[in-house]
Amino acid sequence: MKLNDLKEQLFLKYLHWRTRPAPIKNYLFKKMITRTDNCIRANPEKIKVGACQLELKLLASPLDYVEMMFQKVDAAA
Repeated sequence: MKLNDLKEQLFLKYLHWRTRPAPIKNYLFKKMITRTDNCIRANPEKIKVGACQLELKLLASPLDYVEMMFQKVDAAA
């Protein structure tokens, strides 16, 4: 096995570990987000979908990304 292949495999394992769901779910749980009955009351024929374009930037952790997305969605809602 080549050294570069080994480095790539180790890096992918590291990324997989850093982005595992549990820390992200715990982080969002601490935001005290409450569910609403909007989905029950929503008329599927009138649902609007939003999208936004963000500047590409490197973040220190996956939780920084989650926080950034949380702020964008909160502002849009």
